[in-house]
Amino acid sequence: MLLAAGVSANEDEDRALQAAAKYGRDEVVRILLKAGARANAKNSLALFHALARGQDSIAKILLKAGARPGFTQRPSV
Repeated sequence: MLLAAGVSANEDEDRALQAAAKYGRDEVVRILLKAGARANAKNSLALFHALARGQDSIAKILLKAGARPGFTQRPSV
């Protein structure tokens, strides 16, 4: 609904993508990526969240979308 209203998928440094990845929302991750969210934003933090929570299917989606698996630092979660 927010995307339809014109809100950017990159709003607030891709926190929506990070949250969707963290909580296992595959379809939301796909929608956000399709709408322009960046899979590699903030050192691929969404990928970190997916892997830390065992969300393997989301990790695969993010990797396919360009997330980089080499983290430069461990984010504070």
